[in-house]
Amino acid sequence: MAGLLLSLMLTVAGEPLTEWPLFAMDTAGGSPELLAELGYSGQSGTLNGNARAVLEQQKKLLARGLRMNAVYCGAELTAEGLKIDGALGETMAGLADSGTILWLYITSKVFQPSDPKGDAVALDGLKKLAAEAGRNRLRVALYPHSDFWLEKAADAIRVVKLVDEPNFGLSLNVCHALNKGEGEHLPELAEKSGDKLFVVTVSGAKKGGKGWGQLILPLNEGDLDLAPLLGQLARQGYKGEIGFQGYGIAGDRRKIHQVTMEAWRRLNASAK
Repeated sequence: MAGLLLSLMLTVAGEPLTEWPLFAMDTAGGSPELLAELGYSGQSGTLNGNARAVLEQQKKLLARGLRMNAVYCGAELTAEGLKIDGALGETMAGLADSGTILWLYITSKVFQPSDPKGDAVALDGLKKLAAEAGRNRLRVALYPHSDFWLEKAADAIRVVKLVDEPNFGLSLNVCHALNKGEGEHLPELAEKSGDKLFVVTVSGAKKGGKGWGQLILPLNEGDLDLAPLLGQLARQGYKGEIGFQGYGIAGDRRKIHQVTMEAWRRLNASAK
C-alpha cells in the first residue's frame, strides 16, 4: 500500500518522476570515494571560516565525478545588521559558475528564534549577499535550523519574500521541521516555497521524536512517511537538490550510506 501511495503521489501530468539524485551532507562523514561508488551525486561542505578547505574538498569531489552541491555557511544577526562568515567572499569566487548553493544559517544573540523584528535588520545584508552571489553566478538558500534566529521553514519563506531576489531561496530540512513542530506541514511548506525551494534534506525519523537521535536516522529506519512531501515536490515539478542529513548517526560510514542509497532508490523505483 505504501509503495502504491508513493507511486501515485510521484506522478506529474500522467508521467512518473523516475529519479531525483541524492547528495550526502558532509555531516554524514562519507568520503568522496565512497559516495562515488554508491551512486551519490555529490556532497555538501561546511565553511567555518576556511575557504581553502572548502575549495580543496570541491577538487576532491570533482576528481571523483561528483559535485559540491551546497556549502553550509553562517551569519550572525546583530543589532547593527548581518555579520557573515568572512571567508564567504573568497569561497564564492572559487565556486563561481559551479552550481554550488550557498547554504546560509543565521544565529543571533539579540533576536529570539523566529522573531520577525529581525527581518528589517537582516534585509540589507541579505540583499548584498544575493548581489555578490549573483556576480559569481551562484544562488543562496536560507537554512532553517532549530534554536537559531532563522529557525523554521516558515521563517525562511517569510524572509525570502522580503529579499525578493531571483537567486535567493530556501532549504526545507525535514529533521529541523520535525523538531520545531512543522512535521505535519511539510507538503504545505514545500508548496508555499514554490520555485524558491532550492534544497530539501531528508533522513529517516521517528514520528513524534524530538532529539536528533530520533530525527536523524539512515533513510531505511524510523516510521516517517516521506510520500506526502515527495508527492508534493513531484506535483510542483521540483528540480532542486535533495540531500541526506546524517549528522550524529553512529556506526560504519559505508553501511549508513549504502542502506540510505538503497532506500532512496526504492523510493524512486516506486514512482516508475
